[in-house]
Amino acid sequence: MNFVVTFVSITLLLALAFACAPAQNSSPPQPTPGPTAGTALKNTRVLTTPSPILTPDKLQTRLYGADQVGRLTAIAQLEAIGSPEAVKILGAFFADSDRQGRLEAARALLRINSMQARSFLRTAMSDKQLTARRQTAMQALEMDAEASYPFLRQLISDTDETVRLNAVLVLGFLGTRESRALLRHAAADASLAVQKAALDALRGSGFVPNPSH
Repeated sequence: MNFVVTFVSITLLLALAFACAPAQNSSPPQPTPGPTAGTALKNTRVLTTPSPILTPDKLQTRLYGADQVGRLTAIAQLEAIGSPEAVKILGAFFADSDRQGRLEAARALLRINSMQARSFLRTAMSDKQLTARRQTAMQALEMDAEASYPFLRQLISDTDETVRLNAVLVLGFLGTRESRALLRHAAADASLAVQKAALDALRGSGFVPNPSH
């Protein structure tokens, strides 16, 4: 009898001990987090083929080639380079070539706006006859008015009367407030021909000059 009581007591004590023990975590182990999508993209190298960088002499070859798209691309790249060599190539093409793209070359020279680039345009503006290069230079100045005003301001003070006269013709075409201000300056020029052209341009734009001019 005592043996039975003792056995039952031990059994109850063991059951009570197991009941009071903390429960074990039965959830499955969590996987170790890997790299995020952003990290994965950041560490991924994107392989690209760089565009070939052409030297001015190779661009010059394209400039005189038969491919018009290639010619315009060459003009844009020479403008981006903007070195004395690139300007020389653009200036020669603008001044002497009979191929399409002369106007784009003239506009590129105007945007480069270095002394060397301006000299090509200034030389064209000194032609007394309406040569192809003078016509192209004037058209470039008319198309890019904002870029042209500082250069036109120089041209109307040039020592060559022909340059001043041709600059007045461009200003008369523009017909803006800025161009009228430059024309009023030209109306007091020492040359009677430049004065007359400036006054005619002012009247043509609807501005009545002061009689004192």
